[in-house]
Amino acid sequence: MSGYEWEPRERGVAAALAIGMLSAIMYPVWQNWRPKDDRKDGFPLSYYPMFSDKRPRAHPVRFTVGIRADGSRYYIPSKLLGSGGLNQVRRQLKRVIDGGQVGEFVKVVAARVAADERFPDAERVQIIQGVFDLDECMLNREMKAESEEVLAEAEVLRPTPAPDGIVPPAAANGGKRQAVVSRVSTRNGVAK
Repeated sequence: MSGYEWEPRERGVAAALAIGMLSAIMYPVWQNWRPKDDRKDGFPLSYYPMFSDKRPRAHPVRFTVGIRADGSRYYIPSKLLGSGGLNQVRRQLKRVIDGGQVGEFVKVVAARVAADERFPDAERVQIIQGVFDLDECMLNREMKAESEEVLAEAEVLRPTPAPDGIVPPAAANGGKRQAVVSRVSTRNGVAK
């Protein structure tokens, strides 16, 4: 044979490295057989509990809807609930609900809906917890809740126009006084 011949010491080092790498890769698998409270998950050695844990088919989801005068409803976009992406807003909403501040928060959302011209027909805002069948939602695109509980509700208050159809500046700005700035253009010292 005209190839490279391994020294006995090199074979031992290669075998030790191979066994070490395989052990490091396989170590997280043992977490599956430990009691649930004793399991440890961390980067880079993870047993991927988000994929391996059993999840219930029905899952509670908290969401916000606008209610029209005829009783029909539509979902309020997450951007009106808080800042950040959908999952970040979802966590913020959960924190508000768990903290017992959902009554105050729904009023804030109702004020945002009132100020947003995309929702001129919203009469009320509700924060709801619904239980959804995740398989139906993901596989069949059925977004119908098995059960719903209204956690909080608020009226969408909009300023009412004055009798002549003019909205006073304070009412248009949510009751806050608004500074009026007039601009005068002058040419050669003469106001136009």
